[in-house]
Amino acid sequence: MKGKFLTPFVETVTTDGRNFKLLTWLIYRDSKGRHFRTITDTDGGSTPPWLWPLIPPFGKKDWKAFVLHDGCYRNEIEINGFNWNEDWLVNWELRRATCTTPTWRKWTPSESESNWLLDDALKAQGYNRLKRLGVKLALCVFGWRAFDDDRKRAAIYARAQTKCL
Repeated sequence: MKGKFLTPFVETVTTDGRNFKLLTWLIYRDSKGRHFRTITDTDGGSTPPWLWPLIPPFGKKDWKAFVLHDGCYRNEIEINGFNWNEDWLVNWELRRATCTTPTWRKWTPSESESNWLLDDALKAQGYNRLKRLGVKLALCVFGWRAFDDDRKRAAIYARAQTKCL
């Protein structure tokens, strides 16, 4: 099975044209048949400007995969325990007839799981093997710092939310 993004359109807002906030869920089915969703802040692909001609931070073939990866790194991703298909997602009559709803739960992927999911999503969006290898190499060299920073920020945010309640 090939991975596939199940949301054709994702609403976003931005104040600077570089950083975005998703207003609707981004849903992805990976090549193993698992479903993930995120609604996160994103800067697209964290690639240096000199590399943008080859791997742009935003674009038709890359943006959704990078947003999914940001959701993983920032601990803002959920996995679904219910096996449903695209028809269930878009067809109200099918949902009403089955009388079941997807059960989403928080997922805390490791760095390697996050990077695997990015590779799977890039493959689903048509990235060739060489480009995906370049992204993997960049993640091996630089990604650990972003992973650590994002997880620290997520922990601080979670603590602040519990103190406010």
